[in-house]
Amino acid sequence: MEMLGHARVVRVNDCDVAWGELGEGPPLVLLHGLADSHRTFRRIAPALARTHRVLMPDLPGHGWSGRPSEAPYDPPWFASTIAAWMEAVGVPRAAICGHSFGGGVALAMLRDHAERVERLALIAPGGLGREVSPWLRMSVLPVARALLGSLVARRIATRLAVSPLGPARFARPEPEELARYAVLAAMPGTAEALQRILDASLDVNGQRATFWEVVDASTMLPPIAVLWGELDPVLPFAHARRVAEKLLHATVHGYERCGHFPHLDCPERVLADLSTFLGDAKRPGCRLVDCGEREPQWLDSDLAMAAE
Repeated sequence: MEMLGHARVVRVNDCDVAWGELGEGPPLVLLHGLADSHRTFRRIAPALARTHRVLMPDLPGHGWSGRPSEAPYDPPWFASTIAAWMEAVGVPRAAICGHSFGGGVALAMLRDHAERVERLALIAPGGLGREVSPWLRMSVLPVARALLGSLVARRIATRLAVSPLGPARFARPEPEELARYAVLAAMPGTAEALQRILDASLDVNGQRATFWEVVDASTMLPPIAVLWGELDPVLPFAHARRVAEKLLHATVHGYERCGHFPHLDCPERVLADLSTFLGDAKRPGCRLVDCGEREPQWLDSDLAMAAE
């Protein structure tokens, strides 16, 4: 296995979950996005490991983890699998950071397994609004399923890497990472797993469910930080502004020349902001903003300038 750090595997929820591990200290779980692997965090994980025990699982259907044929592959199932994995590896509670679909899984954990989430960092996450890119919505149409399932499973990393839109909207992986993506995408069961994820998470109108539908003013939440590229073509930056408006004490960072992968586009800035959030022991928990409340104290300056 060409995994970051120590490579390990454990079986939970009738699925083999592989993960890489770096460093020592308070546990930090990193969850990658759709059609990706834990290696998406390669530009920030080694530095995070200076202060944390960084655990990076490959979500089922991805990377070196299993591809169970009968799994539902919906966010609650992923959340329960990661919660069971945390129990199996002796991490009852951790800071969790999720990118894209992994952010949606992290939000599902906050809903269904809140006792596992010490604090939550979200990098361009799913689950904060219905809106997604048109090509993702099209992927659930019957006429497009076969074509787009294959595209997602076998070509998406390469397509995005050589996109004429360039790294301003999609990160440009190193050649050796592209070679790894190609090998993993070709593994049996990958296309089927990814199509099930799309079917369970999306419909023609966008994301099937959002975090805002399951949280109310009485819900006490852990400290939350959101990090988002302002040029994101997959999940709109407007979702980040919505967090700033709706969650009291949430930290929101916007990166003006970054797209859907700010941890790859501008890793130094993401690392600095993420490290500050993780290291702030006095950071308050979050809750929905009551009518008339204002909360300028945690609004990131980059986002404030972008909103002007």
